[in-house]
Amino acid sequence: MSPEQAQGAKDLDGRSDVYVLGTLTYQMLSGRLPYKGDTPIEVMLKHIQEPPPDLQATRPDLPPATAEVVRRAMTKNREARYPTVGAFVEALEAALREGRSLPPEAATVRATPATKRPRRRWWIWALPLLLLLLAGGALRAWWLFGGGVFALPAPTVTSRLPGRPLWPCPRSRRPPRPLPSPPPCR
Repeated sequence: MSPEQAQGAKDLDGRSDVYVLGTLTYQMLSGRLPYKGDTPIEVMLKHIQEPPPDLQATRPDLPPATAEVVRRAMTKNREARYPTVGAFVEALEAALREGRSLPPEAATVRATPATKRPRRRWWIWALPLLLLLLAGGALRAWWLFGGGVFALPAPTVTSRLPGRPLWPCPRSRRPPRPLPSPPPCR
């Protein structure tokens, strides 16, 4: 986090990212963090108050131009930093090429050819799932529409007294009473 971001500034721009990239570059080149502390608050205060650490003190084999590029990226005054990340990267590449701390081919990033991704065989799991769904649907339809062994018998209603059915009642064997005739229409 850049010092202005830690102080709560609202008008942040790309120079805040330049500070963070400078900090990461310092860490990659030196092998250690630029500021150490017991708590995150203590480390953040060091980012705000202490000057950037000297990269050449940790890595004397690096050229001075490389250390200067990283120091400028990590300066507390954001107007003194590089205006964009692209400008920082160009300055760092030029310093590395000039100082020959790395071979020329290592200073630039080369695109590696993309490896062929293995084809995903989604149908291997989709086909059994589809068959299982179809079989479940067929079994459900067979059960709903009169399906043989799984058909349930019709319920029988019996009385609480053994041997006497609850329905039909013996009185209901009489013929039903006729309905009254409707009144005549006027």
